[in-house]
Amino acid sequence: MVSALKHNGTFLLNCVYGDPATIAKKVPKGLLKRLAEKDVKFYVVDANKIAQSVGMAKRTNTIM
Repeated sequence: MVSALKHNGTFLLNCVYGDPATIAKKVPKGLLKRLAEKDVKFYVVDANKIAQSVGMAKRTNTIM
């Protein structure tokens, strides 16, 4: 996944963990290191929660 990312690219992660401390514990250290080496913008979104809150049920692909 990360090998195809370009320098200064963007990585969007869909997960239920919203706070940075939990994400840092759950995401593999190697992944975080490679994202940092490439100066990648790292965003986390809970697409399931957003989709449900706007009445789109399980349409997470649209949210992403």
